[in-house]
Amino acid sequence: MKKTIFLILCILCSLGAMAQKKSITGVITDGAGESIIGASVVEVGTTNGTITDFDGKFSLTIATGAKFTVSYIGYKSQTITVGAENTYNIVLKEDTEVLDEVVITGYGGSQKRATLTTAISKLDNSVLKNAAFSNAGQSLQGSVTGLRVVNKTGQPGSEPDITLRGGATITGDNSKALIVVDGIVRNSMSDINPSDIESIQVLKDAASTAIYGARANGGVILVETKSGKEGKASVNYKFKMGVNFARKGYDFCDAHDYIYYNRLGYKRTGRTNVDTQMGYGIGNNLFDIRYLTDENANLKNEGWASMADPFYDGKTILYKDYSGELDDVVFNNSALTQDHYVNITGGNDKGTFSASLGYYKEDGQIRGTGYERFNGALNGSYKVFPFLTVKANATYSWSTQPELWIGQYEFSTVHALNGRHGILGMKMELRPPVSVQETVIPIITEIS
Repeated sequence: MKKTIFLILCILCSLGAMAQKKSITGVITDGAGESIIGASVVEVGTTNGTITDFDGKFSLTIATGAKFTVSYIGYKSQTITVGAENTYNIVLKEDTEVLDEVVITGYGGSQKRATLTTAISKLDNSVLKNAAFSNAGQSLQGSVTGLRVVNKTGQPGSEPDITLRGGATITGDNSKALIVVDGIVRNSMSDINPSDIESIQVLKDAASTAIYGARANGGVILVETKSGKEGKASVNYKFKMGVNFARKGYDFCDAHDYIYYNRLGYKRTGRTNVDTQMGYGIGNNLFDIRYLTDENANLKNEGWASMADPFYDGKTILYKDYSGELDDVVFNNSALTQDHYVNITGGNDKGTFSASLGYYKEDGQIRGTGYERFNGALNGSYKVFPFLTVKANATYSWSTQPELWIGQYEFSTVHALNGRHGILGMKMELRPPVSVQETVIPIITEIS
């Protein structure tokens, strides 16, 4: 009898416990009302849980008074206590601390940093703001990990060599990064005004080849330019100026020391035929060095100097010292750089516009070289319908880049004093070749 009563009590208790559990349903959406697929719904302290389907719906068996947590990557988790209701409409809020940064991933596409699975680096915009660059690619030097930016020459306006991960080809060819500006592939960044750039991002892993193919073997540099914003029209002017100074090099021997120590060393080592040597030997009329005689003594009045010959006692050497003159002819002690930029932006809820003009000039450290560029950009957008926005932009770039001076030498043959023919004079004509580049990017229209 006692066993029967105990069995009946156990059955009643289990029925009561089962009666406390129920099945609840619900829909999980974001702040815009879009369903969240794959959100996790788990009873607190247990492994009892489920995930939302393609419509953001879920179903879970749980006891009244229990708690369950709803979570999803990029959103703040919510913990809810089960009450009398059986249906729950849950709105998850974005975790703004993680999702503020949006990165460009392809031809006009963008993705939030929290859901990004590929290797993308974004250049700090302060790098572009704080310095003047003749080429926007120079701003990437030392700013992006894994990216090698090498300036092969000091010529102003030269294009740097940009390579990712040291190059990924066997021969080293075609290892340069692919440059995409506002969805358009460019050969370089030389025709882009750095002040017009909104952001620069670098796609560094193999996933970029899924969008751009084999051209992305050396990585992809995505450049997004500035566009108009809603609000009152504003005009901004920015000016940068800098000065480059010639590096102080080694102090070389002047003509006196060069001739003296070379001839003295030749004597102390017991060698002969010193006058067969180029530069400090006497007898080659290509060099302005002579033994002093009555016939050429008048050269002292023309700026020539004299010294006792350390090799032959009793002889005097006559020479012309040109030290330092070549540096003054070839190099600028200081070279000025100036960058002017003016930008006009504005718009309202129907449309926006942005227009800019830029002028950049950099004098080269070598006389006759330099770089000069003029840029113009215009873009706008107009919302025709709530679901239709038309965007267009056009850019213009003109630049000139005188290259290094080249020389054309002419040797004149005259009758020398000793009756032999020799080269006494040399004429050098310097002509700077000028490279002028003009780039017009046609109007690009985007309908979204």
